[in-house]
Amino acid sequence: MSNLKRTLIGLMAISLLGLPLAPQRAAAQASTKTYQVTVTNITNSKQGLSPLVIATHPASVHGWQMGQVASKGTALLAREGMPDLLASELKPNATDVQVTHAHLLPGDSITVTITAKDGDTISAATMLIETNDGFTGLDAAALTDGNTETMAYDAGAEDNTEAAADVPGPPFGGKNHGPDTNPPQPISAHPGIQGKADVPAADFNWSGPVARFTIKAVDANSVSPAPPAYEVTVTNITNSMQGLSPLVVATHPASVHGWQMGQIASKGTALLAREGMPAMLASELKAAGATDVATTNAHLLPGDSITVRVSAKQGDTLSAATMLIQTNDGFTGLDAVALTNGNTDTNAYDAGAEDNTEAAADVPGPPFGGKNHGPDTNPPQPISAHPGIQGKADVTAPFQWSGPVARFTIKTLSSSALPSVGSPAGSPTGSTTGSTAGSTAGSTAGSTTGSMTSAPSTGTTEATSGSMPGMPHTGVPDFTIWVIAGLAAALALAGLGLRRRGTVHVR
Repeated sequence: MSNLKRTLIGLMAISLLGLPLAPQRAAAQASTKTYQVTVTNITNSKQGLSPLVIATHPASVHGWQMGQVASKGTALLAREGMPDLLASELKPNATDVQVTHAHLLPGDSITVTITAKDGDTISAATMLIETNDGFTGLDAAALTDGNTETMAYDAGAEDNTEAAADVPGPPFGGKNHGPDTNPPQPISAHPGIQGKADVPAADFNWSGPVARFTIKAVDANSVSPAPPAYEVTVTNITNSMQGLSPLVVATHPASVHGWQMGQIASKGTALLAREGMPAMLASELKAAGATDVATTNAHLLPGDSITVRVSAKQGDTLSAATMLIQTNDGFTGLDAVALTNGNTDTNAYDAGAEDNTEAAADVPGPPFGGKNHGPDTNPPQPISAHPGIQGKADVTAPFQWSGPVARFTIKTLSSSALPSVGSPAGSPTGSTTGSTAGSTAGSTAGSTTGSMTSAPSTGTTEATSGSMPGMPHTGVPDFTIWVIAGLAAALALAGLGLRRRGTVHVR
């Protein structure tokens, strides 16, 4: 009998001691997956797309739904292009929420890295910025690899006045929203631009899909570049309506220069400064021995920012360049600066490659959309401080600036750092070393190949709870583990006591 008791007690102890392992196995099985979502503006007009929100969540969650009245967050995004309130609405029930801070002109794209659990779906929303409350996006779509092209929707929250004073996007820059629709109407297909007022249908109306969402499952480890790594956030801080083009960021030996004050611009630098195309300059830097080169495919309107991640070798420096798109050949950037944490505000430079005609026909950025470049400066002049907009022609006072035009923020990442969710500015993180081919600043139908992985924007969130570093997360409350362990120990001791008593009795 005592042998049977000892056997039963031993089995119970082993069973109880094994209980804490089961939640660990369950937690491992519930691990998240990583996806890259590339959003491309494919509208066949001059319509731009605002900063966007992307979220993964259970299929029962909806950020917005056709036929339903828009939430406050959805309405605010559709009316003013502001994604933060919708992101806040989604977060309590979402697995992961990402927000970007760059605008997508036609042909632009941006890539966000996001995590999801088994069974999750994906939602997204972005404003058509030259509308009253038009938007596009995804509503609880399946997380399967492939492309989804989306139509334009009307949030039903604002009257479609089509008045410049009611539309926030360039070239209008109104008061961000017009009169409320009273009562609010359900979300429906957008009727398009009817030509009622200042938003001209010929330029800003569209037909067919307006955005493409490309989903790709990725290995979470592949998102992080080789150490050491740096995040470089670029912010448009101009005090005018000047936008910044897609940019190039590179790490390289200190002897390498993409451009230099007082020197004649290379072909790649001149092309970027004249047409907003970073690919040739990126190729020049690679050929010169750069360690890492990143290009983006999104435009930065005033206040916008974007974050790229690059790797570097010991002793490397950092260079960057981006066009002031409402100029002839104005640009800004960095020339072989130290890779140290902090901010650098940069001024505007003149590439000396194109005459500053300030004519709409020679300037690529909205609202001009000219032939991308004007007459060559003959002979080419050295790179110098930009004289600013003089008011010679169509580029007028709203595009003049004073002081710095961009801020470059460098942040060193630890060698083991994983991409982080919800990075404040710009939102695209992750290596952006894939180059872009032919992204034209301000072009109304420019195509971009390759994609930028957005600081807003990737991977798993580091734990922010009050637990001690290095403590394992088992999925079981700590007090439960200790109770189970205590019971197991007690039963084991009881079994040992029975064995001793049995042994004494036998003797």
